[in-house]
Amino acid sequence: MYLNLLNEEAKEVFLDLCINLAESDDDFCQKEKNLIDQFCQEMNIKHRYMAKLSLDKSLNRLNELCDERGKRAVTAEIIGLVIADEVISDSESKILQQITEKFSISHIEMEKLIGLVNELYELSTNYICLFDYLFISP
Repeated sequence: MYLNLLNEEAKEVFLDLCINLAESDDDFCQKEKNLIDQFCQEMNIKHRYMAKLSLDKSLNRLNELCDERGKRAVTAEIIGLVIADEVISDSESKILQQITEKFSISHIEMEKLIGLVNELYELSTNYICLFDYLFISP
């Protein structure tokens, strides 16, 4: 949703971060792949599921490439990826903590962002249910 704020290199590095995150809990599920596909489509970049950069290198590079708005956009989208499978693993929590530290996001700001992304996810889910009820269900 906000990935158009990123330049071309940052888009590729963001994709690396997503792939590293999705693989971190040894459960690169279809919901995560679908969301990564949506990210690639939004960013108009080639789809892939193999990271070119490690987690640490991708975080460091994004920290260099992004301004504060870009860092917030990356963080919001990463939170969406974390909650995509409806389970936040220990490894995903650790990565969110690394992002918080690397991007100098306060704990309070991160909690607020997680809450907002959760609300957006719930709203989206409810919208889909309403659409299905109105137009698909017999």
